Amino acid sequence: MKKVLSLLAFCLAAAVIMSGCGSSSGAASNKYITINKYDGLEVDAVEDSTVTDKKVDEYIESQLATLTTSKTEVPDRPIEKGDTILLDCQAADADGKVLDGTVLTDYELEIGSNSFIEGWEDACIGKPFGQEFTFDLQFPEGYGSEEISGKNATWTVTAKALVTGEEKAELTDENAKKLAAYDDLKVSTVDDYKKAVKDMLSQQYETNSHDTLEMEVWEAVMKETEVKKYPDGAVDKKVDSYLQTYKDMAEAYGMTFEDFLSQNGMDEEQVNKELTSAAEEAVKKELITELLLDELKIKISKDDYTKKYEEFAKKYGFSDVDSFLKEAGEEEAKELVDESYVADWLIEHCKQVKKADNAEDEAEDNPDAESAAEPAEEPADSAEPEAETENTEEQESDGETVQEDKAAGDSMKN
Repeated sequence: MKKVLSLLAFCLAAAVIMSGCGSSSGAASNKYITINKYDGLEVDAVEDSTVTDKKVDEYIESQLATLTTSKTEVPDRPIEKGDTILLDCQAADADGKVLDGTVLTDYELEIGSNSFIEGWEDACIGKPFGQEFTFDLQFPEGYGSEEISGKNATWTVTAKALVTGEEKAELTDENAKKLAAYDDLKVSTVDDYKKAVKDMLSQQYETNSHDTLEMEVWEAVMKETEVKKYPDGAVDKKVDSYLQTYKDMAEAYGMTFEDFLSQNGMDEEQVNKELTSAAEEAVKKELITELLLDELKIKISKDDYTKKYEEFAKKYGFSDVDSFLKEAGEEEAKELVDESYVADWLIEHCKQVKKADNAEDEAEDNPDAESAAEPAEEPADSAEPEAETENTEEQESDGETVQEDKAAGDSMKN
């Protein structure tokens, strides 16, 4: 479901018009639209994507941090409040059955942090390092599952060591191999790893720069395009497709469509209005694509489509092309390819302008803009500003399950 969300988000975002530029040059028209300009579109210049040695070192340093280990010792004294201990533990009921979610191995806990249920950390104070000890403790009423809520449990704990600090990992050939594996790189030495990281970052930066330019040229040409009329039924077809995707998402979450919309702060009237607007922009983009493919005589072979499908499948996290085509739909996938070819032409023929230059041009075109944008001066004895509304952001779920399983040990955490 996460792949569906990513693909839908891409298609909807690509449809939305945000800005544009330029005077008329390279116009084209048919019965549906008029493109006032498509050649030499002015867009914001992308940042320099050169990967320096400093960027490589910063990336490697961040990766090395994942190999940091703890310095430990076994002191000849009991556990004290404030100690961070390395422990193993588990809890059992009166029949000796180990309770789910209570088993921890090599877990670091600061005594006195109140990370576990009330009384748990206090029960460890005064106990020896390096030896197993037990204590009885009742779970709070209404806490966790029915199996443990309000139940007495016997905890078996081993404070294996006192954590005294961190041991930073060094960039050795062996560690380079470990870190390379995280990024699916194959290396044998530190030098190999540095070169592989530089190549990887260069590819990522190049892709990001291209994606940014692609979005910018589409924004520009969309603003330069006037719609005379939409093909019969084209917008309604898009709206129905978007609605069906939302309904499928609601079903995946085990919710009614109405509840799904309500949880996301929408109602049917609102979502229909927003999807209609998005559909109109999507159809407009398709019309631009069709016109420019014809106007520029861009030919796309079967092999070209196949290569692009492979790129998109990898980009959106699909295991293979067939999975991508099944999820996206062959018609929609073909449209994505067509749009990418048009975007490549627009990028090749656009004019990248530094943002400062664009700002100066806009100021010249609209001399009142600067003064209008400046806030009114506050009186000296103005009232206190209103408290800001706290924004919260929902975390993305992958749609396979509404809630992930809790990690081991959650049963005794607050």
